[in-house]
This record gives sequence, structure tokens and C-alpha cells, in this order.
Amino acid sequence: MFHTNRWAAAFINISGDKAEEELTFLKILAPAVKTVPGALFGRYAAKQLENILLESISPDPAGTEPYGPAVRLGRGSPPTYSIRFICLLVEKNLFRYIDLIIAGIEKMIDEQKGIPEVTVEMAFPIDNAFEKELKTMICGKIGCENIKLKSSVVPELLAGYRLRIGGLCIDASLRNQLEKLPAYLTEGEMIRQSGQEN
Repeated sequence: MFHTNRWAAAFINISGDKAEEELTFLKILAPAVKTVPGALFGRYAAKQLENILLESISPDPAGTEPYGPAVRLGRGSPPTYSIRFICLLVEKNLFRYIDLIIAGIEKMIDEQKGIPEVTVEMAFPIDNAFEKELKTMICGKIGCENIKLKSSVVPELLAGYRLRIGGLCIDASLRNQLEKLPAYLTEGEMIRQSGQEN
């Protein structure tokens, strides 16, 4: 069984105070490694990959790009932790989990910074104006400066939205309201009948 959180925590612990910078490099390097043809696992493949990645980020002789053409960020130190981490995953034949690990790293960094993750499901794609308004409203309600908003389209909701903040779910969808309608009508009928009996 693969343990995403253990690998994500290991990456953060090894990177230390450079975890966010190294994560940026990891996000740049991982897609490039995915394009390497053929089977990519084992110690030999990991060592070759490490040499290729280190060579691709070596300083530009002209000094225009501090870490070569593969990484065009031009700030901080070279992504040695990211390269070693990728190569370790390749050596252990676990590189196929890189996207899960990156998501786990992002989540842990956000938790350390106190940035809650909010998921919004809508029947239609969210527009920028509504997303901004929603972020402002949620930040005001939960008392934080920033949130990480993930949105997804769920046509079954018909209209409205469903929010998930931690363990809390706020369902303001048309589908939810329609499902509750029979209970409201039954309750209203019971109240009307008890009023007639009095």
C-alpha cells in the first residue's frame, strides 16, 4: 500500500524552509520526467535521470539563466531536493504517484500556513466574478485572509452550489431543495391539520 502523506511529509521535512520553492521546481520537473520514453525505474535509471536533470539546470555560461533552460525561474537555489526526490521515486518504482504526492505536499504546506481548503461544486462552470465574491464571503465568515478554492462541475446539482469546508457541507443546490420538498409539504400538511383540530 502506498502512503502519499508519508512521502509528502518526507519531502517537506527534507526541504525545510525551502519547501515551497522546491515544490515549484517539483511541479516543473515532474511533467518533463513523465515524457521520458520507456520504463523508468531502478537505481541505474535513477542515476541517469539525476545526471540529465542536474545537467539541464547547470548555470548558463552567459549568466542569463541561473539554472539553465529547463528551469526558468531564476531565483533561489538549484532544485537539488526536488531532483533527488524524483530520482528516489524512480529508483523505488513509485514515480507514478508523483501527482498524488504533489497534491499532498500542497495540502500540508497550506495547513502549515493556516490556509483552509474549500471545495465548491456547481452545476455550471464557476465564473471569475462569482469565485472572487465567494472567496471574500468565505474568508469573512471563517475569519481567515486566504483560502484555497477548488471547484468542480456537477451537473446533477441542477443549479446552485455545494460547499465543503473541512467536515462541514453547505448544500445550496436546487437538487437538494427538490429532494427536501416532499418533507416540507408533508410537514406543512401536518401543521395545517393540527390547526384544524384545535
